[in-house]
Amino acid sequence: MSSTWETEITDKYPKTFARLRYFECSGGWKDLIAEIAEVSERHNNTQQNSDYHITAAQVKEKFGGLRFYIDSGEVCPEEVYLEISNVIAEVEGRSYKTCEVCGEPAIKRRERSWVKTLCDKHV
Repeated sequence: MSSTWETEITDKYPKTFARLRYFECSGGWKDLIAEIAEVSERHNNTQQNSDYHITAAQVKEKFGGLRFYIDSGEVCPEEVYLEISNVIAEVEGRSYKTCEVCGEPAIKRRERSWVKTLCDKHV
């Protein structure tokens, strides 16, 4: 079952998350995810044919950082693909300084064999 933040974000950006079954990260990164979805949804709302929508293929945590993978459809203008790719790269970089649990400033930490980005409260 989806959490509240997942439902809120998929409801706000339905075209971007139309094919995503679940998020593989915690809600602390919801604002970062929304930044990417905002750009994607803006493009999607200009397209009549859903074959051309940018959709989230996978959204997850890996090595303490956010990963946001997209499927850009059959034809995506290069400038749109570059714009969303740049936003994804910038946001993924900031995720290493954002607690994946609550969204507060954080640092990457080792937790046994896992790397997590957590604030002092969630260590």
